[in-house]
Amino acid sequence: MVISMANMIDYLLWRGDLDFQSSPFNEVDSLILTQLVYLDFDGIVPDLSSKSYITLGKAGQAYLKKFQDRPTSSFPPLIQDCMEVLKSALKTRRFKNCRLSKYVGDINKDEEYQFSAMKILLGDGSVYLAFSGTDNSLTGWKENFNMSYLTETPSQRKAVEYVNEVLTFGRRNIRLGGHSKGGNLAVYSAVKSKKSIQNRLIDIYNFDGPGFTREMVSKEEYQNVLSKIHTIIPQSSVIGMLLEHEESYSVIESAEKGLLQHRAISWQISGPRMVHLDKLTEHSIFWDGTLKQWLKGLNTEERKSFVNALFHVFDNAGIQDTNQLNKMTLNKFISLLKAVDKLSEEERECLSSPIKKLVDQAGKRNRKIKRSQIKTIL
Repeated sequence: MVISMANMIDYLLWRGDLDFQSSPFNEVDSLILTQLVYLDFDGIVPDLSSKSYITLGKAGQAYLKKFQDRPTSSFPPLIQDCMEVLKSALKTRRFKNCRLSKYVGDINKDEEYQFSAMKILLGDGSVYLAFSGTDNSLTGWKENFNMSYLTETPSQRKAVEYVNEVLTFGRRNIRLGGHSKGGNLAVYSAVKSKKSIQNRLIDIYNFDGPGFTREMVSKEEYQNVLSKIHTIIPQSSVIGMLLEHEESYSVIESAEKGLLQHRAISWQISGPRMVHLDKLTEHSIFWDGTLKQWLKGLNTEERKSFVNALFHVFDNAGIQDTNQLNKMTLNKFISLLKAVDKLSEEERECLSSPIKKLVDQAGKRNRKIKRSQIKTIL
């Protein structure tokens, strides 16, 4: 269900008739491209081994035809949003002739990664590499959690390999971008890419994607691309505030509340820009500080053990995607409780101890904030 607000769909109606010569590429265009890469273009957009391409107009029509017998409501909400963006974009002069190629859609439960990316040649002659965020699979979400303790996740490694392979030759200006985990991959691949590629980079877009470890953002290689990074987050961001961000970030308005602000289609648009705000909400600031302090209190092994125990519970309960969590039935909840009971004593401690520390940390910060408010009043 698309939210009826001034969002990407409205932007495409307003600006879709203008090509990139008439109206230069902007942050909203970038956000649109990061939504398209969520869609399953396997067998439609040429893969890494091919030198051919397909226009967005033709790819979009082929995609909609491929899934024409499947009810839209059967897709996860995220994909429903992206399908609406596609339907509007493929009709526009601005996007329909963009050339799509080098599509990768790869998920591996054993190696715990989900990776998708696509090359897009824009009408202004530049190249845009779009990285998909996490889909609704628990494999993809586990990899997000793994970022809390791994130096490099499989998807981050694949993103670097992808950039270096796809962009090794050429002189075109380059933009990288992604939403959610895709934003993290865009930044990471830029940091780790070849110097010849970095020299052609003009923008890196991270739309509400998590940051990195303090060690990572302090490195010279990160600092080398810092000025090109555009991090954009909604006012109640939680996911985009995870881990560390050395770069400054822009706060924008969302029509949703809480965690649902992560839905890019809820982000407000005014002309060629999003609606920018002065600051985050107190809710976002609270959880940002709480989660950072919580993670500091857990060593690498504790983080790893917690993540493994948590997803072991999901696996034993037969939960394979986030839809099952969002639509939790009584039977599924009972299965979760039984899965917790089946954990070994060591695994149960690995799960319960960090959760207790998180609750304690949230309580401490909440009391501290309340004391500060009382002092302000006095």
